[in-house]
Amino acid sequence: MKDYRFIIGIDPDVSKSGICLIDKQKKTVSAWSATFPEFINYLNELNKESMKDDILFVVEAGWLNAISSFHNAYGKRAQRIAKNVGSNHETGKKIIEMINSYEFNYLEQRPLKKIWKKGKISQEELYLQIKNVDYNYIGNRRMNQDVRDACLIALMNV
Repeated sequence: MKDYRFIIGIDPDVSKSGICLIDKQKKTVSAWSATFPEFINYLNELNKESMKDDILFVVEAGWLNAISSFHNAYGKRAQRIAKNVGSNHETGKKIIEMINSYEFNYLEQRPLKKIWKKGKISQEELYLQIKNVDYNYIGNRRMNQDVRDACLIALMNV
């Protein structure tokens, strides 16, 4: 695989997707959440900077799994969860469609296994992962789960 300077991890979500930008040259990690229109604006900005060959997008692609929802739920709750999972998958597919339309490089990443103490990665565990690869985190101190997952997706592709 080509050695990209920038790795952008994305954990798609209907309301706000988690986004993580790793600059391998500066050894920095930045993370935030963005609505779909905000993400399109971000793509427009990146497109203006003519860095297409230096950027790799890695998008979590839950639809690649044979089973895409591992929740123990029944009835209306199960229907709501299934609807939300399907909506997130469609958001991810639209994100990839937009990345592809701008002719950026991208990978579809299967969701990572939940190996952390409480299933999902905590803020503290993520900071340790960033330090383990000798990078510095810049930006907001608090991150939601989608942003933390976007960081993991990006870090796995450094």
